[in-house]
Amino acid sequence: MGMLTRWREYARQYGTLGLMQRVGARLVRPVWERSHMHLLVLEAAPRLVEPRTPVRVDVLRAGNPQAAGLVGNDWSVRWANGDICYGAWREGNLVHHSWVTRADSYIAEIRVWVRPGSDEAYIYDCFTDGSCRGLGIFPAVLSTVGGMLFDRGVRRVWIAVEAENLSSRKAIERAGFRLACTVMYRRFGGWVRKEVRGEAGMPPCPLG
Repeated sequence: MGMLTRWREYARQYGTLGLMQRVGARLVRPVWERSHMHLLVLEAAPRLVEPRTPVRVDVLRAGNPQAAGLVGNDWSVRWANGDICYGAWREGNLVHHSWVTRADSYIAEIRVWVRPGSDEAYIYDCFTDGSCRGLGIFPAVLSTVGGMLFDRGVRRVWIAVEAENLSSRKAIERAGFRLACTVMYRRFGGWVRKEVRGEAGMPPCPLG
């Protein structure tokens, strides 16, 4: 995906103000960084969420020609490491992807690792085509994938979302996930501070 397309997609998801804040953050990044992320957890097989348009959810395998427009530079590495990509097809077109890993995964925005336990999984890099947003595809995929993972013996499923991305957090919660902790990252020059605020009654976030 080209840089211009990325900015357009960001503007659609976060709005013009969010895009301006993102650009401003990029400009001052050499000196100042600030990021807040929520980690949410699914602790039981979810109720399936029905999207407002029919979709088919299935594993997206390496070499699938429909993935050509979505595949990032590191996707071949992800597949080689055993990560699984789930896709959603609408009228035969691939319109969504979400990745699942059982291995450690780095969140660059807050400079921390998510380290799932032996019976846990982590969902990351979720994307829905801009033309299909607002149709409930994201929570439908999450609930379907969550059910598949629990059927395979997973006990907890984790997912992270930027604190300002309210629409994505709402979609994640529709799929049965609950907020477990918030991670705040700040850097000014050589000064760095990370703070994790856990939610009462929730399991500790698997961060390292």
